[in-house]
Amino acid sequence: MIRTVIAEDGMPLLRGLGQMIEQIDPRFQVVCSARNGKEAPEYLTQHSADVLFTDINMPVLNGLGLIEQARQLDPRLTSVIISGYSEFEYARQAIRLGVKNYLLKPIDRAELCRILDTAAAEITQNAYAQKRSALIELLFCGNPRPAEGCAWKPLTVLYLCQGAYQGGQSADELPKPGALSDGVMWNMICRQWGCSDFWLFYGQQPNEAIWIFEEERQVRLAQVQALAEARFQAKLPLTVAAAEGVRLAELAQWTNRLHQWIAQGAVLGESRLLRSAPSADTKALSLADKSALRVAIQKQRWDDFTLQVQRIASHALEQSETQASLERLLTTILQMVLEETDAGTDREPEAVIRELVGTSDERQMLFRAFFDYCRDLFRHSVFDASDKTALMQSIAEYIQNHISEPLSLKQLSARFGLVASYLSKLFKAYTGMSPAQYIQSIRIETAKRMLVEHPTMLSKDIAEQLGYSSPLYFSKTFFRNVGMYPSEYRSQHKKE
Repeated sequence: MIRTVIAEDGMPLLRGLGQMIEQIDPRFQVVCSARNGKEAPEYLTQHSADVLFTDINMPVLNGLGLIEQARQLDPRLTSVIISGYSEFEYARQAIRLGVKNYLLKPIDRAELCRILDTAAAEITQNAYAQKRSALIELLFCGNPRPAEGCAWKPLTVLYLCQGAYQGGQSADELPKPGALSDGVMWNMICRQWGCSDFWLFYGQQPNEAIWIFEEERQVRLAQVQALAEARFQAKLPLTVAAAEGVRLAELAQWTNRLHQWIAQGAVLGESRLLRSAPSADTKALSLADKSALRVAIQKQRWDDFTLQVQRIASHALEQSETQASLERLLTTILQMVLEETDAGTDREPEAVIRELVGTSDERQMLFRAFFDYCRDLFRHSVFDASDKTALMQSIAEYIQNHISEPLSLKQLSARFGLVASYLSKLFKAYTGMSPAQYIQSIRIETAKRMLVEHPTMLSKDIAEQLGYSSPLYFSKTFFRNVGMYPSEYRSQHKKE
């Protein structure tokens, strides 16, 4: 409903215009018919409205004065001037007050239709922007007051995770930041689902997002997954935690709750829809499994060790164990390997497993990476980078020469014939940085040089040449590493 106030001192026009507006467009409802410039402000002081039709010449307070007072009460109010005069001075003063619509007497029905359509579009756009700002304040700043000033329908909330759940770690291999919450995705959803009261926000990690619908909507995972796959142009699994009929006051608590559902219920390599909290996962290695593994490790029987782990893994794969359960399982086994061998490492087993999970799209890939990592430990070898210097130097040079192309740990491992986790360990021993950190450092230094040496080159063109997925992501990454945005960096060096 679009709440409409009419201020007109002529009673026939006051009644007739109200009836005409409601007949032409049922979205508009006349909530106040004021006979002078005093009654309208009194109503607006006590009630909210969306659009104001006012005559220019009225007793007590003229139309321009009424608009000025109304705007002070609510700057978002859409105003329409009614007048039998078409003098330019009135139009000029109205424009100064932000009035975009001017309706001349006698009222032309076709012109009124056009003005109502324009006003409805403006009100809808303003309401959407206001609600988006209010949701940002509520979700990310903990401030509910702006949201309380809007009228809300029941909310359907989705928390999505594309690929592996990353938790609090930073992995080398993540989907493009924000792809689930960008404008392209928004257009795809609006076009395919025919909805307008819909908002997209970033989640807690780059491969996560929050989707909010302002209506009751039954979630169809196949549709959500198809949209995400089309955006990513890749068939990565999608975990969706969903809640319908969420009240505004509970929105922040629900988004955190849904995020926890994903943390507990995501299955590596499989898409899932979670409509309730996943059951508690208490599975652990049996005493018999632990004993068999410990004997294989102590006696350095690699084949026995791999057979035992494969048997345990096969059971986990058959049961569709959650990612969290797999992480605990592999962490326990890795801890046993470290305790029973003389191999040294300065990393916690949990951190190693999280990194292996973060670079694996599915469970078979994860177990292959896990075996590669354990093989080094079985051989009692603390890694010595000296014999791999030439190979690591070749990888570093390849990165430098192809910095404008999409680069990833997976791509490098395929090109140089090394398992991703093993390559990452070798490269870090050689450079002190993971491949992802090294790629980013090269891109940032190249960007700094380009900003200074090419003062007329646009930041978006620099971002594109350096292989960034979007200018916004380039700008945020530059700020995170340099402490200022690209434009600020360029301005500072111009002064110097």
